[in-house]
Amino acid sequence: MTKDDKKRIDLGSENIPVIQTIDDIFKTSIQAKSIHDRSRKGATEVFNKVSKIVNKYAKVIDVFIQQQPDITAVVWGSVRFLTQVL
Repeated sequence: MTKDDKKRIDLGSENIPVIQTIDDIFKTSIQAKSIHDRSRKGATEVFNKVSKIVNKYAKVIDVFIQQQPDITAVVWGSVRFLTQVL
């Protein structure tokens, strides 16, 4: 890298913290995870509510699917799997 290239890189900006030690990397990763978790909180809450509703009526839907188990069984099986695993 040339000196000009090094001058163009601004490691002291607010978005990119200066990392000098392993502890700095650890702290930065924890900060990034907390920012990510906060941004996904709303989607997680909505999915949990939908999952509870789907699980409430799952047995009834299972009976309907058994009557015509064409492609609907594959789709319903996938939905049911996701609501129980996630």
